[in-house]
Amino acid sequence: MKAEHRKELQTNILADRMGRFVQRMKERPKKRVLLYVVLVAVIVVGLFLFFRIRSSATLEESEHWSWLEDGFKPYMDTLFEKYSETNAGKAAWLEIAWMEA
Repeated sequence: MKAEHRKELQTNILADRMGRFVQRMKERPKKRVLLYVVLVAVIVVGLFLFFRIRSSATLEESEHWSWLEDGFKPYMDTLFEKYSETNAGKAAWLEIAWMEA
């Protein structure tokens, strides 16, 4: 008798939970859910922008090193003038000094 009663209580609890779940699905979404969706969207956009800016900076830096590797003097002069404080500018200055010596 106890086992049957326990099984009946478990069935009632399951039915109650399923009923509450169905009622919650029928209700309008709460503001908190909308906040979470907006927060996730902002994070995704932020990560996209971060990686996009990072990759473009890396591409620009590699372009500067390829100019230096080519040894073409106008490009090296541009590197030295625009980026004199960076490694590419300092390397361009050394390369210009080497070529003119």
